[in-house]
Amino acid sequence: MSRFFNLESYLEYCQYAQIFAEKINLNQKNKQDLLLEYKHFIDRNKKVEFLEFPSLPSLLPSQLTPSHQSRISKEKLGFFIEDNREEEIFIIPPINAFGLSLLRASYLFSPVFYYWNFVDDIIKFDNLDKQPLIIYNFDDFTPSQIIPLTFESYPKINYPIPIIDTRNLDNYQSLKLSSMYEGGCDRAFSTIAENIIEKLKLDTTLKTDLVKYLQKINIFKLINSQQDNNIISFPLIIYLNEKFYHYHLNIEEAREIINQELPLQELNKIIENNRDKYNFLVISSYDLPLVNASFSSYAISVKTDDFIKFKDIWLEAGKKQFPLYGQHLDKISFFVAGKEKNQEIEISLPEKICYQGEKDEKIYGEYKNDNGELKQEFTMSIPLVYLPFTINGESLIDEETSKKKMYKIENQYYDENEDNNLLIKICFILQPGKPPKLEVIDQYNRILNSSLENAPELNNLGYIPTKNINEFTRNNLSNIGLDKISENYIDIEQTLLNIKDKLRNIKSANYNSYNFVRNAKEIRRLRLEANNTFTPILNYIPINSEKNINHILSIYLDLENLIDENLSKLRRKYYSIKGENSLSINNIYIDILLFLGKSYGLTQNMSLNYLFDYDKLTSNNVKNFKEHLQNIARLACILSRQKQYFNLFSTYSQKEDKEFYKIEAYLWGYARILLWYLNFEEASTWLNYQQHFSDIINHCLTLNYEENKNKGYFQNTLLCLVYLLTFREINSEFVLENSHNYQSAKQLVNKLENCQIRSNLVQIKDNLSLNELFAQLLDGKASGDYIPKIEIVD
Repeated sequence: MSRFFNLESYLEYCQYAQIFAEKINLNQKNKQDLLLEYKHFIDRNKKVEFLEFPSLPSLLPSQLTPSHQSRISKEKLGFFIEDNREEEIFIIPPINAFGLSLLRASYLFSPVFYYWNFVDDIIKFDNLDKQPLIIYNFDDFTPSQIIPLTFESYPKINYPIPIIDTRNLDNYQSLKLSSMYEGGCDRAFSTIAENIIEKLKLDTTLKTDLVKYLQKINIFKLINSQQDNNIISFPLIIYLNEKFYHYHLNIEEAREIINQELPLQELNKIIENNRDKYNFLVISSYDLPLVNASFSSYAISVKTDDFIKFKDIWLEAGKKQFPLYGQHLDKISFFVAGKEKNQEIEISLPEKICYQGEKDEKIYGEYKNDNGELKQEFTMSIPLVYLPFTINGESLIDEETSKKKMYKIENQYYDENEDNNLLIKICFILQPGKPPKLEVIDQYNRILNSSLENAPELNNLGYIPTKNINEFTRNNLSNIGLDKISENYIDIEQTLLNIKDKLRNIKSANYNSYNFVRNAKEIRRLRLEANNTFTPILNYIPINSEKNINHILSIYLDLENLIDENLSKLRRKYYSIKGENSLSINNIYIDILLFLGKSYGLTQNMSLNYLFDYDKLTSNNVKNFKEHLQNIARLACILSRQKQYFNLFSTYSQKEDKEFYKIEAYLWGYARILLWYLNFEEASTWLNYQQHFSDIINHCLTLNYEENKNKGYFQNTLLCLVYLLTFREINSEFVLENSHNYQSAKQLVNKLENCQIRSNLVQIKDNLSLNELFAQLLDGKASGDYIPKIEIVD
């Protein structure tokens, strides 16, 4: 008998958590940690039997029976399939090979599970062989990635076999929904509970307990079971505070509540925009209306069922011996030092599709030698090495320590008295559905000790660790900011609504009128009130955050068009307007920029493309150029804005008649994006930080610090250089001693040797100046005690 546990189902998680009165921490940093946490919960409780609460009158026993004589069947976690196997299988989202190895259990990818369960609906698509399938399941946890299924035919079955490919997940970011599925479910639970309390005239303090009860009986599943009975409502037994209540739940009303909380408009837009590229399957526990009826040829909506079709397919696959899916091998690369200085050899696993149910395969890492020959073996001459590696182009980061994972290889047979030029090769053992293994084998076919480890500690530091930046700046300030919103929500909401009201007035105002001047002063007062209230929020705010915080984000989103229209009107030239009215036009423009900029991460859901427009920023008619640059840096809380800002680096500014990196205001923003927002690990793949480091230093070498006009530039330059050195944490070869960049940096250090360049942005032990800190970091002489604590000072 095979037993399946669906680690993807959020509704099941809610039900199990209430049945066992044990809550799982959903605030995990990534999907992998959440999966492991949920799996541990299952492992702790999988042997426990329980009775589902008889929430429908039809489920009540006809007579009272002592519990030890009861014939009511007890339940266990998961579901079972009667076959000839004894196996536990966890249904999980597609994750990379290293995540699978941590699971230490048999698994089935959820898109494959859902495909086979609804295969009879899916095969009706006309172009399934040409267009991949995208699956959305609103009963599940929010997926961290959208992963299309492609298909190929297989001789032992009439249905096509799905193929999973996790190698290029960034290609499908546009298919992700911005809303958290869990948040929609939670709000639906809450609204249904509020309606019940209102109609039964219960105390509102019972709402939390009622929500837990609705989760415990899986109210969505009950609604689903009743939808096909052609009834308007059905009786529901509610048990609260040791009392029973009878309630008739209106199916249409409940369905309307659920549909209102789901991102159906956004989903339909995604489907409409991608109809020529993909087919779509949408799964939920309730009838889900697709807005456009014409979608039916490439998008279908189905209801969650008892997985009857999947059970049939599972048994058929066991009899006919066909695979349930194929899986592309992840792009895994290891990096070893070459013979030449600074040479690096990339050892990669070849491209391959492996199939579930087949024997495990041994796949060896390969590289090309200097003669272009494909080789597997490489030399290990020391007892212990740490190999950097990437999976699908990205390093693996330890979420607890923010350190890069490396592959540690230990030669336990090492003897310093013998020749130790041992030939080794890396072997990946893969069988889809089972945890993969990674082994290191030597020339004598012995298996060496190997494991994933954090990168080893260095005694002295040549960079400010990202952990310090996150802890001292981003996490602390963001948590304080979110707490302030929770504490002062009503005041903050009112301030924002007042600003919205004034912006409406300004939009329709006559710029020559006295009311316009009065509104300008009021905007200044409200802007200061808002900016003085908000502590900068520098971390991304999850969509399933506290209700009040989400409401503040929605107010900002509502301001989008109003701000755009006002800025567009204010930046025009009004030659006939003079005096205080003319000054007010400029003041309002700056106040809007500052209001937005000093809202930091609260603007994360806004577009703001009009502020980051490349053509406008590089032109000669940018209004309030300095303030504009500084505030778009404050707004660079999301990746797209960061890229837009950094793309200006080498571009020529008509306004200043030089490249942007030679402009003080630009470097002011550059330094603060590094400090406030940048994910250094991700940025190492797209930011040309090595060239930027070189260009900034070379320009500084042409300037004289003693000239007053250059002092601000040098201050921001050193801030940039100090934080650019943090890329050493990711790239150990960045600014190596005796490299060209190192020599140029030493020239700058020597040039500023007698200067004391400081900034309120950093507080450094022993009162070191910025140039002294840079010098110590450059040579790796800054101990952990000297790593600066960062303060936000604009």
